[in-house]
Amino acid sequence: MPADDRLRELQRRAYGPGGGLNAAEADELAALQAAVRSGASAAAATAPVSPVAGAEIERPATVETGVGEAPRAPATVETGAEEAAEAPEVPAQPGTDPARAADPERGAQRRDEGRGAPRRRRILLAVAALASALLIGLGAGWLLFGRDGGPAMTAEQRAAWTDFEASGTYDPGSVRMVGEKYGVTAWYATKSDLHLECIMLTPLPEDAVSCATPPDPKADEQAYWGQLAVSGQLDESGNTTVQAYIVRDTEGGQVAIIDKWENSGPDWTTMFQGTELDIAKVIVKETGAEGEFLQVVGYDGDVPIWIDQGVNSCLYVADLESVTTKLCGLDLTTEGATARVEEPGTAYVVRVTNHGPVVTVIKGAVPTPSSPDEPAIDDSTGKTQ
Repeated sequence: MPADDRLRELQRRAYGPGGGLNAAEADELAALQAAVRSGASAAAATAPVSPVAGAEIERPATVETGVGEAPRAPATVETGAEEAAEAPEVPAQPGTDPARAADPERGAQRRDEGRGAPRRRRILLAVAALASALLIGLGAGWLLFGRDGGPAMTAEQRAAWTDFEASGTYDPGSVRMVGEKYGVTAWYATKSDLHLECIMLTPLPEDAVSCATPPDPKADEQAYWGQLAVSGQLDESGNTTVQAYIVRDTEGGQVAIIDKWENSGPDWTTMFQGTELDIAKVIVKETGAEGEFLQVVGYDGDVPIWIDQGVNSCLYVADLESVTTKLCGLDLTTEGATARVEEPGTAYVVRVTNHGPVVTVIKGAVPTPSSPDEPAIDDSTGKTQ
């Protein structure tokens, strides 16, 4: 191999990325570099004088094998630190940074960096992939749930949201889920081009929707409190009412408050037991009386006698099949008032006392004409004449 080619080969291996020389190659590189410098000095000393007066022909001090001054052999080559320090300089390869070439330690560092480059690239690629996945996830969440980070929806809630949007009742894109409690979801939407705000509840047996004109917060600082409210029955029984209303937080966002309560008043059927309950149901079904106003005021043997203190003010006698005696229009508010109804062999006399109505059962009674000191009783109405 020609000397120039061998010199370049050794320089590439000594100073290029991933290179390295053994001791013999380092000695060979030093000898070739010394020969190049000796030849360049001799050529400069024998340079001819220019025929032009006062002018000289300049020749390069080094051969055209590189740019700038070549670095010394790196100390990491196995020639000893002292030998590396005394190694003659050689021209650097084309494109070599003179500052790096002048420092053999930096050359060695570059070789070490070259060996670690693939691992660093793999780490950077992994970090970039993780960041991309994070951005994609955030973007998908933004598209699905909105920029305000609203609560995630179940399949049932997504179906309700789809129905609201498809109904055309509300402004497109305005339907938002604002809260959930007791299995009830509260929704907010606008309609009529933002002229109305609405609150909706799902799922309920009947539609629960309420809309109102948006208040002006500048006119009334409390205007947003309870402006949107709606209520409905939680189930078909009608025993539980659920109510929701929307208020604004300090930043103007909608917040739903949902509450429920059991409807006031006990179930009238809990007031009676056994046969009494069965007969009371017969009276309610046959006469339309309200069960909560029925009261047992006496017995005819084992048969209860009933007073209805509702709007009709009636006396009832009934069995498990039907109502057998009925007298309505009683005066149950005036103390001392009396009324009488007669059946074959039995008379029922109602008298109002300071403790309430009292019924007297007279067995074997027969209709008798009224005496001058006893008022007559109309059998059809039970009222005294």
